[in-house]
Amino acid sequence: MPIGDGIRRNIAAVSQSERNRLRDAMIALHHRSYPGGRGDTPVGGVTYWFKQDEIHAHTHVHGCPAFLPWHRELINRFEDLLREVDPMLSLHYWDWTTDPHSLFTSAFMGSASGDAGDPWLSAGFYVPGATPFRSDDEFDPSNNPFDPPRDLTRSVGSGAPITASEDASIVAAATFPDLDNLLTGAHNSAHGFIGGTIGNAHTSFRDPFVFLLHSNVDRLFATRQKQPAQAWRLNPALVYGTDSTTQGSGDVQSGDPFWGILSPLEPWAGAGAQTPATGIVANVQATRPWAPPENEQVAKDSTHPTVVSPRDYDSFTRVHLPTKNSNSLSQSRFGARGNFEMVVPLPAGGLAHFWRNNDAPGLPWSGPFPFGSSDTYDEVALMQSNFSSSGFGPGNLELVARTGNRLDFYWRDDASPLTWHGPFTIANL
Repeated sequence: MPIGDGIRRNIAAVSQSERNRLRDAMIALHHRSYPGGRGDTPVGGVTYWFKQDEIHAHTHVHGCPAFLPWHRELINRFEDLLREVDPMLSLHYWDWTTDPHSLFTSAFMGSASGDAGDPWLSAGFYVPGATPFRSDDEFDPSNNPFDPPRDLTRSVGSGAPITASEDASIVAAATFPDLDNLLTGAHNSAHGFIGGTIGNAHTSFRDPFVFLLHSNVDRLFATRQKQPAQAWRLNPALVYGTDSTTQGSGDVQSGDPFWGILSPLEPWAGAGAQTPATGIVANVQATRPWAPPENEQVAKDSTHPTVVSPRDYDSFTRVHLPTKNSNSLSQSRFGARGNFEMVVPLPAGGLAHFWRNNDAPGLPWSGPFPFGSSDTYDEVALMQSNFSSSGFGPGNLELVARTGNRLDFYWRDDASPLTWHGPFTIANL
């Protein structure tokens, strides 16, 4: 099974060697820290791993219209962090219609019962007897996200928590509110089925397994969006139906705030991003680096194209293009249905890029857009990678072109202004 193609797969079908890489990347995130120190305000020095629990604790996005898109943003960002460690990885999913016990080993997810143990205990994901420590009460005012929790436990049930027919009902939901209701219910059952730390909504993101669970939540959300003849479900103005204009209200400290589709995605948007037009959720805590002094805020809401457009899953129906004499043509992840991208050599020298908008009526082609050196190229090979110059986009275009015995490499950004870079000579044959 290929690795590095950007596709999220059923973790049960992923090789042990790739599971090892996923585990090791998660552990590596606990050895990387954001700037600052424990005593800073806002707190600094938090590891990339502990930051996930801090993000979750500072927002509590449950039981509201933003539940699905907010968690999509969370796992997409986590996948991007994993790829900073190992660019070949994807955030695979646990299919909750199947028994997960084979995943709970000391070589991968730890124990299914009682203390999780290794690999997470020796990696410092929890430290029994630690002082200071992060308590299981996320509303404890003395909690500091810099500190480790003292425990990480599970109590995995037998069999599987959800049936295939329940999954089918989720994907067949007629409206977004129906989808949200059905998928939230299945999600809650899955959390309770794993039990322990994950069984508590306010501590669940201390357990690495939660990301496999939420990748599956997102897969079902995405699968419904990708149903045939339902392209409108990939339209930011239509996907959320009657929830589209919902605003935020309530209070994070209550443990049950109401985040609307118009709410800025917190904490990444920054504590000051909310306005009367978005609705106001009170007591959103400033969280670094999306606060001073780093100020890496990204202001977007659930309608942003990077939130509405899902990442790739193995359960999607695929278009397989012929490879013979067509290595300059590729179907990309740009657009809801995947645009066609084509690069051809120009007779007078250089290269030309064409693309077809597969979402627009009439499927119009655009181009040519010339780029590259003045050399006359004989053939090209084009692909889309999972490297993203924007940090969270669908992936850069990558191209190798041959002129005589020389191979030149080019790449194009996946975000505006969509610039081609190169040539970079990689070989003389």
